[in-house]
Amino acid sequence: MVLLYPSTLQNSLLKAIPKPQCDSKSRSKSVKFYQAVNDDDDDHFYTTDKKELAEILKKSFNDEGTIGRIFKSQEKGSVELFRLYNKEETDHALASSKQDRKDLEKKGYKNQKTAGYVYPKLLCGSVPLFELFNEDKTDHVYTTDEDERDDLVNDGYDDLGPVGFIYPK
Repeated sequence: MVLLYPSTLQNSLLKAIPKPQCDSKSRSKSVKFYQAVNDDDDDHFYTTDKKELAEILKKSFNDEGTIGRIFKSQEKGSVELFRLYNKEETDHALASSKQDRKDLEKKGYKNQKTAGYVYPKLLCGSVPLFELFNEDKTDHVYTTDEDERDDLVNDGYDDLGPVGFIYPK
């Protein structure tokens, strides 16, 4: 009888899973995905548009840099990433499915625009774009950093899982 340790079993399973066919040019088509925050309102804002970022920075938002890279137009295997805003709650949110968008709209969010396009699953060197939400603050936050995700969970945010998968910075 051969005993398989978890790491041996995992490695065997991983070898059996076919690797996705990745377009080597897909990453080069991705653009920076910027994040800004308004600490007074606990509102995080996301965009690929430098002009839009510059405008929001004039409105009490602080630049938090790039959280990763997404597509501006649909690429093979990608899905639309909607950006929504709830004016009453002063909160921006992202959704990568029409059903998630509809669920947010039922809670008072309005679709602002397509933020870009992301992968719906782990593909081609992408990483999870984690979605976190703090109900007391009515604040959605998105990050690719697992340590930041864990810190936010310790600060009272619920980890809602990945909203999609994007290229790292």
